[in-house]
Amino acid sequence: MDMPISKRHTATVVSMCDGHASLYTTSRFGVLGGIGHESVRSASKNFVAAAQAHFDEATAAPEFPYPTADHVRFYLLGFVGVRVIDTVIASVERLGDKCSAMWLAGQ
Repeated sequence: MDMPISKRHTATVVSMCDGHASLYTTSRFGVLGGIGHESVRSASKNFVAAAQAHFDEATAAPEFPYPTADHVRFYLLGFVGVRVIDTVIASVERLGDKCSAMWLAGQ
């Protein structure tokens, strides 16, 4: 999940089905090796499970640009390649969007 954290910086949350998780930013901050903590492993697995429900509706992602200032991008990796869903942050935050559960799981 790529999301803006300021006007100039983006945060990327990476979660894998085995519980590996990391947080990267375009600034000078990042967190690697979250799998060492049960709460992170569990959250990572939940995020992946939430994303699986959206894989078929996502579109092929031949490129990986950062989202615009008011959007979040969910990149989903599967056996057939990378897919993406780009949506408005305000929409998923209202919890009525089809991607709201995925957004919450990524938080």
